[in-house]
Amino acid sequence: MSVLRRHRNVSPLPKTPLKQIRCPPYISGSKPSQPKTSKMPINRENAAPLFVELIPLTSTAHSTTLIRANCRHAWVDGHNASRVRTVRFTFAAVLARRCLSFGASRSNNYRLPQVEGVAPHHFIIFLDTNDQTLRIRSTCAAGLFISTDKQADMHLVNQNDTVRLVSAMKILVGDTGIDFKIVLPPSNTRHYESSLTSYLESIDEHMANTARAFSPEACAVVSRKRQASTHDVEHKAKKRLRSDD
Repeated sequence: MSVLRRHRNVSPLPKTPLKQIRCPPYISGSKPSQPKTSKMPINRENAAPLFVELIPLTSTAHSTTLIRANCRHAWVDGHNASRVRTVRFTFAAVLARRCLSFGASRSNNYRLPQVEGVAPHHFIIFLDTNDQTLRIRSTCAAGLFISTDKQADMHLVNQNDTVRLVSAMKILVGDTGIDFKIVLPPSNTRHYESSLTSYLESIDEHMANTARAFSPEACAVVSRKRQASTHDVEHKAKKRLRSDD
């Protein structure tokens, strides 16, 4: 009786609707709270230092930003109905890289669709270390068409020819209208100069490591290790044959 009396004295639970009860995220069936995302436009001054930016001008060029391999370089400006996807390469993305390659091959830094007129390796963008200016070079037999504000007509850049990049320059790739507009960051800021210095140091360090890796001394060491491992394998195989006999 005492047990029943004790249960009768327990105060009833509050009559709270189930939809108002919030379960902790560790309970099965509940969903953890999602982090809030800011709807404010991105401030370019606080963003990562920019190396070069390409703005798609056609629907075909815009579709390249939806390729999975290119998503890490896609950048969304604006919000709601005015969302514009651009292609941004920061200094962090080009560290220890001599150039940025564009083409239909998977080995490129930025993939283009496999359509008529697009070569596996179509063109590259690189920094000329002599005058520290960005340049574009055609790496395909079909060439590359470019135009500037001063020259509205498109002119052909033949294979292995190099042209200095300027802001508002337009690039035409392929026969299906893959058009981009080049946007260069201001080079007179302290942020850009420090990023440029770090990039040039990474290039020098990468070249030094590559030279050491392919030096005659390093190649001789690798060859000796390969011969020693081959000798050990042959010795173990002969020893196993003797034990079997």
